[in-house]
Order: sequence, then C-alpha cells, then structure tokens
Amino acid sequence: MINRKLKGLLVVSCLVLILSAVLPIFRVQVHAAVPSLENIRVTLFISTRGSVPAVTFQSKGAMEIGLRQGESTSKWTSSSQAFRLSADQFMIKAWETSDLQQAAAAQTKLKAYVPEAFLFSSSKQGTTVYSLYAGMYATEQAAENAKSLLAQKADLQGYDFQITGANRLLAGTYASIEEAKSRLAAITNAGLSGAIALHPNAEGKIVYSVLVGEAANDTQLSQLHASLAEKLPGEAVQAWNAAQPYLLLRTSVDAQAAVTVHYFFNAANQKVWIAPTDTSLTVKERYNRSYRGNMEVSVFEGQLAVINELPFEHYLYSVVGTEMSGSWPLEALKAQAVAARTFALSLGTKYQIAHISDTTYDQAYYGNTRETTSTIQAVDDTKGVVLVDGSGQLINPLYSSNAGGMTAEPTEVWGNDVPYLESTPSPDSAPGEGLLDWYRVVLSDGTTGFIRSDLLRDTGKENAVGFPIYQPTDNNVNVRPAPYVPYIQNDNTPVALVNASDQLTVIETVKESNVYNWVRGPYTADEMLSVINRTANSDISGPLRSLTVSERGTSGRVIEMKANGQKIDVSYPDQYRSVMNGLLSTRFEVEETGRYTVVGRDGAVTEFYGNSSLYAVGPSGNTESISGRDVIAVNEQLEARVYSPQVAFRFIGYGFGHGLGMSQYGAKELAEFMGYDYKEILEYYYKGIKLVK
Repeated sequence: MINRKLKGLLVVSCLVLILSAVLPIFRVQVHAAVPSLENIRVTLFISTRGSVPAVTFQSKGAMEIGLRQGESTSKWTSSSQAFRLSADQFMIKAWETSDLQQAAAAQTKLKAYVPEAFLFSSSKQGTTVYSLYAGMYATEQAAENAKSLLAQKADLQGYDFQITGANRLLAGTYASIEEAKSRLAAITNAGLSGAIALHPNAEGKIVYSVLVGEAANDTQLSQLHASLAEKLPGEAVQAWNAAQPYLLLRTSVDAQAAVTVHYFFNAANQKVWIAPTDTSLTVKERYNRSYRGNMEVSVFEGQLAVINELPFEHYLYSVVGTEMSGSWPLEALKAQAVAARTFALSLGTKYQIAHISDTTYDQAYYGNTRETTSTIQAVDDTKGVVLVDGSGQLINPLYSSNAGGMTAEPTEVWGNDVPYLESTPSPDSAPGEGLLDWYRVVLSDGTTGFIRSDLLRDTGKENAVGFPIYQPTDNNVNVRPAPYVPYIQNDNTPVALVNASDQLTVIETVKESNVYNWVRGPYTADEMLSVINRTANSDISGPLRSLTVSERGTSGRVIEMKANGQKIDVSYPDQYRSVMNGLLSTRFEVEETGRYTVVGRDGAVTEFYGNSSLYAVGPSGNTESISGRDVIAVNEQLEARVYSPQVAFRFIGYGFGHGLGMSQYGAKELAEFMGYDYKEILEYYYKGIKLVK
C-alpha cells in the first residue's frame, strides 16, 4: 500500500478521501512501436486557424534569411534589424502622394475595411513618394471583389483603386546591390515604379535584379512594356520570370516616418527560412512572443503560413509552462509534460504542412517566455514518456483547466464513448481560495448587482425583512451584473455607480467568479436569442420566453437544452458552451430572472413574464405597483431570488473547459496535498493506460 503524507494543515474532505485510494506502483515501460518526433512544426498562422497579410521578425542577434527546399536550407541574406515578410500576391493600390501625413490619414481610413493597409515609401523622379495598398488577395478576382466594395464606401471617395500583381519587367541583373540601386534610380527618375529582387542565379550565387511595374495580368504587362518604351526608349527589357524564388525588397513606413525592410516572396512555391544566430525569434503579430528554433514562411491555401520548427522536447518546455504555471508542483508539471507529448504525437501532421497549432484548438504554446527551470526539468525528467492504451496505441490525452469537481464522460462532450475516459471526482476548488467575497446588493431604486466585499462596510443595521444594510467605503463604486472584474472591455459592464452615503441591502454573498465556480449574466432574452440562432444548428422562433436544461449527463453536465420548449439543436453537447453565450463549461444551472410563477389562494398557478402588471399588497391592504422594476422574492430561510422586469437569464456554473481527462487544477491538488507522483496522477485521470517510452 502507498502511504500518503499531507503537506501542511489540511481539512480532508470526503472528496479527498475518495481520491486517496490505493494505486499500484507503476513502472515506465519501453515500447518499440510508439512513434517519436525529433523536430516539431508548429503553425503560428495558417488559413484554418487565422492568418495575417504580413509577419514581422526581430531578434537580439542577426537573422539569416534564405530558402527552404525539402530538408535543405540556403542563406540569401541576413538582418540585425526587424523586417517584414509578405507573399507577392494581388493587392489594391489606393493612394500615392509625397505628403506622408496625408498618406497616413488615408491609411487610417482604409484600415477599417481591409485585412491590412500597407504604406510603402519609394523614390520617383527624385522625390520620396508614399504609396498606400490594401492586401493581400490570393486571386485577381478576390482583389476585384474587394475593390468593388471599397469603391462603394462614402469615406473612401477620391481613392484611386487599382489592382496590382506579381507580373513585372526585368531591367537588368547585377552582382551587387549598389549596381542594382543605380539602375533602379534611372527607372524611377523616368516616373516608373520599380524594385530590387534578390535571388540565386544559375550557379546558386545571390544576384540583384531590377524589376519594373506590378501588373496584375498580361494586358497590364503589355501596357507597362509600352509605357517603358515611351519613357525610356531603347532600353532592353524582358519579362521577369516570376516562377523562380525571390525576395522583392520594399520599404514599409509609418506615420512617424519609421521604416522597416519589407520582403515579398513568390507566393506560388517558395518557402522562406529564417534562422536566428541568437537563441530566439520574436514575432510581432503573435503578441510579440519569442520562440526557439527557426521559422518557415510560405503560402498555404492562398494565405500566409508561419511555422515554427524546433526540437520536439524543447517545444514541450513552453507548452508545459503555457498550459500550467511553472510554479506548480513538479509532479503535476511532469504529468502535463507526458500528456502534452502524447497529445502532440497523436495528431500526426494535422495541418498538412505542420504537426500542430499554437492555440487551444490543440494545446497552447506561447514561446520560450513561458519556460521555467521547473517546466524544463519536468520535460527532461519524463523525456520520451507517453501514454498508450491496452493495445499499445497512443491515446488522445485530453485535458482541461478545471473540471468543476467532476470530470466529464466523453458522451457528455462529444457524444461518443472513449474507454480510457470516464467521469471521476476531481479536487478542483483551489482557484477560489483566497479570493474575496462579493455581495449582491439592492439599491434604493430597486437595481440589483454585485460589489466586492472590500468596497463595502456593514452599518450594523437590517431592513424590515432582516437583510443587512451596507454602505460603500468610497464614492463612485461600480455595481456589476456578475461577481468579477472583467478582463476585457465591455464584459460585465457596471449597471450603476454608488457613493459612500448610499444605503445598500445585501441579499446574497458569493465567492468571486473563478475557473472553479462562476456566475455569468444576466443576459436579456434578445441577447440570448441572437447568440442561439447564430451558433446553434437551427433557429428558435422568438421572442425567447424560457431557457431550460432538459437533460444532464453522468457528471451533471448539460447534454440537452430547450428554448421555448423547443430542443436547441447542436452538433455535440459541448457546443452548448458557445450557444449559451460563451460559458466556461457545460456544468451549469440556468436562473430565469424574467419568468416567475404566482400561486393564488385557490391554488391556481399563473406564469408571468417580464413587464407583467404586478402589485404588492401591504399589511393594511394598501397596494403598490411593482411593474417595471426588479422584484425580490424571499423564502422562510431568508434566501432571495431576483426577478427582472424583462425576460433575462443568469448562469451559475462550475469548471473551465470541456472537462475530459486530466483536470490541470486537479493534478496540482493531487501532487501538492496528496503526494501523488506524475504516474499516479495520469493513471487517476486516464483509466487502463500504460506509460511507455
């Protein structure tokens, strides 16, 4: 039997007693059939997970820029400054002027309608000009469609929209960039647009070609040739071979005249390879995160694809620190390392040109800033260890942040059964420990909401019903719909402000919302109907009167809901999280704050919705209309329920995520307070599995 030693003074709950059941001693086995991976390819941007028109790289040291062909790479140039990369696709030229501020103002307007508005600086006839472009577009037709929409915008009248492309004329190839710049000056002084492209020649040596124009098709290319012949008669030019790999050099500029080198590469078949001489690369468009390894940039399914390639185990250093806090117990981090390793290997090459993405669609990977000494040790101590089922096949070790006290059955989430996943008690309550209470208060005008406990003081008085009276500790204190301070703008926006002299009735005390237990809403009937009809498989006829849970699974998670008595159609039960306006989990209750039932003296039951005409009758028989404001019903135990003058819905729930497999907070508790090692944690959450190397 394995002895458990509690660390510190703990109150052992019944749940903890359940979790401290005897586990067999487990040995890691070596299994030859388990797949392995030396380097992993993680997509930061790709069409199916969101892309960008340009990506900006920076490093503390120099960055080598070159070509990736198969498994080999070649260096073309290097940079110690930040630079941008874009595919040389179709764009819309919108504006050109020698006035930077005018160009910047035009760029600001254009950005409201396009994926990106680029501002480039160049020389033309001896003057610096600023050219504004919208892009990128994979086809000329897509660019034409966008151009038509832009031309209809009232605030973009006066813009000269023209489609541009990668068809150019070659005005000469040179061994040095200085020679190419001299030739380019002659072209631009004649009033033509041009740029320099670097690329390898037949012998593989990097050369510099001067290119003229940016035609979208053969007709524009012919017109360009005629214009060149007119402005520079006798010049020997030929069509540029746009099928070869190249880096076209342009200069991006911002409103403060700060410039950035901007390379455009062949969108058809080129892979640009960026290798830092320092330990990491920073990607501006990915929240300025820094990454180990190298970067590959190409076009996939018409959009920019950015792939971080690095040693597989080094990738896990970051995943463990992103998915869990590096300060958590080492055994929990080891469990996360094994689960993350197994999950990544189980995907194969999910994205055709990459194994995995960096988002929670797969597992979160935020670069080397999330690495710690502990996360590195957790990965190194479990190097190569993965989870397999009884037949020796890799399992899909799903995990989530917090199971809300009970992990899910697969049928509650995806609608299908998985042998090694079953509903299991999970010690997940730690996130609420140490958080402040919030008081649900009633204002003098009947408005209800929540205020954090440290912002209120008890007056020692009670109202006629017996609820305590509190006052704010300061002026301009926010009253919020739910008990938490929002992380994003326009979430949980205050419903009122109160001052130190205000008298507030406290009708409920709750813990601040966290990933273990939380409150969301109330949301109006119109809000809920809109999101249901936007995210569910079929529409619900309005107005929305009722929203009820009609079926639950083994762990208490919602597996069926009805609106106005009609089943809300979803593809799988976990989709109810999205359909209910982005709830943290499906382990929730619905409180209908705009529907209530009145039982008459004769036993007759009447349902009221929203602004129904209601009156309160006092002891002396006097009546008062209470329509149009919150109504508070109180039972004999002094428990209050608030009913609003409009149909609305409040959600009270537990957990964060789908709830399948390992709960990360549960793993923390098992390691920290119950002495589980990583093998025991994994065996607790994944049934009948083996650890193999």
